[in-house]
Amino acid sequence: MGLLFDSFLAELVLVLFAVFAWLYYYFTASFNHWKLKGVPYIKPIPFFGNLIEMGLHRKTQAEGFRELYHKLDGQMFGGLFQTRIPMIMFRDPELIKHVLIKDFSHFHDRGMPHDIENDPISANLVILEGQPWKNLRLTLNPAFNSSKMRILFHLVKECAEDLCRYLDKYASESENVDLRDILARYATDNISSCAFGVKSNSLKNPHSKFREMGEKIIAPGSWTNMHRLFRYTSPALLKYFNIKSFSDEVTGFFVNVVKETLEYREKNNIERKDFLNLLIQLKKKIDINENDDEEDKNYEDDLEKMDNIDDYSFEEESSTTTTMNGDISTPNGHPKTENGHVTPRKKWLDTVVFDENMIAAQVCVFFLGGFETAATSMSFCLYELSLNQDVQRRLREEIDLVLKEHKGKFTYNALDQMEYLDHVVAGGYYMLQFNPY
Repeated sequence: MGLLFDSFLAELVLVLFAVFAWLYYYFTASFNHWKLKGVPYIKPIPFFGNLIEMGLHRKTQAEGFRELYHKLDGQMFGGLFQTRIPMIMFRDPELIKHVLIKDFSHFHDRGMPHDIENDPISANLVILEGQPWKNLRLTLNPAFNSSKMRILFHLVKECAEDLCRYLDKYASESENVDLRDILARYATDNISSCAFGVKSNSLKNPHSKFREMGEKIIAPGSWTNMHRLFRYTSPALLKYFNIKSFSDEVTGFFVNVVKETLEYREKNNIERKDFLNLLIQLKKKIDINENDDEEDKNYEDDLEKMDNIDDYSFEEESSTTTTMNGDISTPNGHPKTENGHVTPRKKWLDTVVFDENMIAAQVCVFFLGGFETAATSMSFCLYELSLNQDVQRRLREEIDLVLKEHKGKFTYNALDQMEYLDHVVAGGYYMLQFNPY
């Protein structure tokens, strides 16, 4: 016997109906948001909104958003819903330019949940929001300028030479190869060297730990499926149920690699010209933006040195020291200041917390965002070149001509002069549109 009815079953049905009615109201109450504002929108599905196909892995991000994009044909913009959360999709190029450039300060959040304490990898430039994101972006911005990125060129070149040697044996014997797998291993070696300062040797060892972790990140599985479902339907539940971006195994591996490398470098006073070293300098409150003009001026000399010395090492003893009061000094002992005063950016760095976990998060996202997209881009581009022999011939002629001008040496400036190569890569990327961003 129940409290309100003679039948307990009847009361249970009533309670379930009430719960369902409340949930239905909760998830659909905002569905008039765009209608009330006079904005064209795509009719959402109760409880799921418009992103259910991507959440259930029925469609990739590229396919899902492309379909939603075409449903808004004829409109400059349109409304969507992530479960009950209103979203807007811009279609007009001028509006998109405003959002990404002029008004970007209002549109920088990606709506991706993060939990810095329990999920350290989530504290990266892609996922963070609000003031923490602004602080991190201002801190990291100098690490991605042209002079800093050029430092990585010879690490990439070193990996490329390994790839050429690896493919030579197959070419000499006219063997078929799984180029997609080889390029994925090559990309893994590149990113691990540039970001983590570690040689993963994935080309020689397909079962290297870096390659294994990379595969686990992109491979479908229960963890990946659950994370993706909640991300597209109810992102708030990710933090509530403590569902991390990646499994503890993957997160632990990358964080430990970073911490061990940091410890080794600091203990042995070693610098290596890579992305990780730039982050270490930020951790030490060194303004990595101060010497850009000097770096640009001397860059050609550095290139020539690296090209002509066979045993040139990317590792060297640190040329900076820390004074008693914590100021960063040059080899002559003078603090790095501007006109005798501490620079505004130096003051800014002194207020920012940039510890080992923050470094780990940045190099991890560097790896996660780079190895798969780079491998896929190269694979599709080579496939298109095999179908378009005239383009392949013209590209080969340009490469041969530029290398001849540089005495057979593949330098940064030589690469910069290969305009047709840039067009081919950009054109292949545009044609295939595999990346949703």
